[in-house]
Amino acid sequence: MRTGLLFLASLLLVGGVHAQCGPYKGHPVWPDTLGWAHMNLSECGSANGNATCLWDNGSTNWFVDSLVVGTHHVVMFDYGIPYDTLEFDIEQLAWQVPLGITSLTSSGILFHSDVSLAYSCGGIFDHYDCPPVADSTVLYLLQDGIAIDSVIQVSCMGALKFWNEVPFGHTYEASLVDRSTCGSHGSSASIVAFSIGTAQFTLNVSNLNGGANDLGSGTGSIEVVEVQPGPDATLTPPLPLTGMFMLLEWPSENDLGLWQTGTGAIWEDLVPGQYEVFFNPDGLCNTVDTIVTIDAATAIGDAAGAGTDHLHIRPQPVHDVLHWNGGGNGPVRVFDQNGRVVRSAPDQGRLDVADLPAGLYELEAGQRRARFVKW
Repeated sequence: MRTGLLFLASLLLVGGVHAQCGPYKGHPVWPDTLGWAHMNLSECGSANGNATCLWDNGSTNWFVDSLVVGTHHVVMFDYGIPYDTLEFDIEQLAWQVPLGITSLTSSGILFHSDVSLAYSCGGIFDHYDCPPVADSTVLYLLQDGIAIDSVIQVSCMGALKFWNEVPFGHTYEASLVDRSTCGSHGSSASIVAFSIGTAQFTLNVSNLNGGANDLGSGTGSIEVVEVQPGPDATLTPPLPLTGMFMLLEWPSENDLGLWQTGTGAIWEDLVPGQYEVFFNPDGLCNTVDTIVTIDAATAIGDAAGAGTDHLHIRPQPVHDVLHWNGGGNGPVRVFDQNGRVVRSAPDQGRLDVADLPAGLYELEAGQRRARFVKW
């Protein structure tokens, strides 16, 4: 019985030693593509210093490098007698540098990047061909290819980084670089954050006859012809803009439930009053809204009784430059609500009204008249 116990103890000892024999592997981190492996021969075989090895590349050294990515093997000898063949893999590692959107608000984007590297600084048998140096490995955010944020140091354990209130209208990418001699690096896919800036509606608004005080009995209409990005948009999406249009009462903001989707919208049979036109574009956070007044006597954006030669004004409301159809030979005049002429100019189809106070005005172009709102 004593002999059996001693033999079992000997087997356990040899097995435990053999577990630390190897192979120990150094995996390449992109852009490196070659790795290494080695055996701890003092703990191989009978562990009495007579263990040797033969690698698949013909080397009999305890350490081999320049191993390509893939499966390899090493034959183990004890006293010159082969006793085991061990297969192992050299893996191509790379930094994982995702860039994700945590949240979107009107004030900007909250980005995050959860950087990681396989094996998290290594284990017993898995290591790096050239370990990244924490003091030299940095992560930063690129805006249109330019770093816009202070760098953060990253070790092989990885890191989680947030960037808050990043503006729309640019292309973003997370980038990681090991500036040591190892030179590993990685980057995320690009995220394009479109912007439409202070977008404007092109509207046709009409109300010729007034109507009853309940929705559906009036004769007014609001047509959204299109929505155009504002001049301050730095990176506009493909046009035309599409999305959801809503019509609300103003100032109560009661949703009238008249939702429409597409590039434009039209609401008819509206009673006189004020309405808010709201647009939520597809794939963007820049919502657009404007206040439109339907007058009981004449139209804002169309003249009563003007036949087919209506005076169409855009945008409605206007902030800086007013446009209209036509452009005749005579003058145009702008009247305020008290009937005073506040602007006159040749009829060129456009007029700068940026310096006019906010309010309701009327444009006269020849025999045609139309009202507009300045905001």
